[in-house]
Amino acid sequence: MTIRTPRCLKIRYRVADAPEVPVEVYNAPDITLAPTFVEIRYLAPLGVQPAFVDATVTGYWMRGGERVQPEKEMLHHFKNGPDGWPEWLAAEARLHDPQADDAARREQIRRALAEADGFNYEHLEPHDYQRHADAILALPGMQPPAERAAGGAEQPRVTVDGDGFLVHLPEVTYLDTQVWAVDVGLTVEALRQLRDAADAQLRRLADEAQQQRSTPAASPRCICGDRIERWTGPGDPGWIHSPGSDTPCTDARLAHDEGEHCFCGPECADAAGEGR
Repeated sequence: MTIRTPRCLKIRYRVADAPEVPVEVYNAPDITLAPTFVEIRYLAPLGVQPAFVDATVTGYWMRGGERVQPEKEMLHHFKNGPDGWPEWLAAEARLHDPQADDAARREQIRRALAEADGFNYEHLEPHDYQRHADAILALPGMQPPAERAAGGAEQPRVTVDGDGFLVHLPEVTYLDTQVWAVDVGLTVEALRQLRDAADAQLRRLADEAQQQRSTPAASPRCICGDRIERWTGPGDPGWIHSPGSDTPCTDARLAHDEGEHCFCGPECADAAGEGR
């Protein structure tokens, strides 16, 4: 079984109502940081370099529950964690650690949920928050890398998502996200599969466009039989006879709405019933 471990996994998310984090500020004692944004990086071992975790916490400087100057979001960096970090930040890092085993991750989730509800984790009964932990661990992307790699069958997918496309990458070797971009590392085989998925999606879109071009659009007709179109200029919207029409009709009305299906196109089921 091939076990693939990301070289770097970076997680960024906003936080609200998080506990203030003690920070060291030169010439400003007793400062804490009220977190608003957290970024945690997990780097796997590389050669002689061991695995390590670092974090960047964005927030406002606080003293005694009040904001202090400068009243803007500041960044503070924490390295070589999570041991020795402030308790809340260490718990956040362990909660998302991609190398944590299921039992440890389960307890981290139970602790986070209990403390969020105002309960002491140490006083929980064995059954408390177990179903909640199961539900969270079952979410996509929450399984450890070895378990995700063992599945093996999943391949990259490209699907339509509104006006754009959604790319699903089941296996990555590197992931680095920013607010404006994302860098993704892929194996050669995964890149081939992504190319094939993108080609299939582009071929499908081209086929649909060709079909639309080869199918003439039905022209709506007036009860007099001449072509009409919707008026989109000033004034009330309505139907008007198309440019070039020499019909004496002065009241453009859609034939289909008036039951005159003999003037409808072939897409009208009622027109077919009238023998057209």
